[in-house]
Amino acid sequence: MTGRRTDVLDIRELLRHIQAGESDRHIAHALHLTRKTVARYREWAVHHNLLTGPLPTRPSVPVSGRW
Repeated sequence: MTGRRTDVLDIRELLRHIQAGESDRHIAHALHLTRKTVARYREWAVHHNLLTGPLPTRPSVPVSGRW
């Protein structure tokens, strides 16, 4: 879906899938995203240390720069 905006709730769901150890292909299919988009969010989540511990609350999800 070109140009689709991803809101914070979608990102939390994506993080939930990544934490569960699912593949980018599976996550992309489940959330109707491209594998490239999933890979970019996985990289972003690793950069912000979001894959360990509980999911961040809605206001604390980091938003910065090109991420």
